Amino acid sequence: MRVLDDQDYKDYRIKVTEVYAEQMRALIGYQADLAKWIFATLILINSGALAGIVSSSRIVDGAARIGAPWFIAGIGTALASGFISWLNTTIAIGIYGKIVSPAAIFDRASQPEFKKYRTLSVPALACCAIVAGLVSVACAGVGAEDVMSFELKAPIG
Repeated sequence: MRVLDDQDYKDYRIKVTEVYAEQMRALIGYQADLAKWIFATLILINSGALAGIVSSSRIVDGAARIGAPWFIAGIGTALASGFISWLNTTIAIGIYGKIVSPAAIFDRASQPEFKKYRTLSVPALACCAIVAGLVSVACAGVGAEDVMSFELKAPIG
């Protein structure tokens, strides 16, 4: 295995940095777009259901009281999912920013030091955002099931 001299090292780091920078831009854009659309969808589903049961004249008051807390919880967990996704993106940008810093390209002594909790927080936060999103979907489903089952049991008239 050949040891790189200083010039070869700089050339290598420049190439690697260009690749990392391009990957960083693509990943951050994709992650932000995905989080934005998931967040908007979850908010729309839960708030639409809540608006539907509040404004519908066909829905019995009891059904609205049973379903509304689930839809409100769904909105809350959708907001939590969006915030966690934003936090995750912010941490990932910081980590990638250290990787592609100019100092790391030209100085071996300036290689970034990563705190283990920082690098582990990215996948952990991603999992938390996914769980919060799934809980939001579950809240919408349970709320809809409660409203529908209450409607079916309520007397017509």
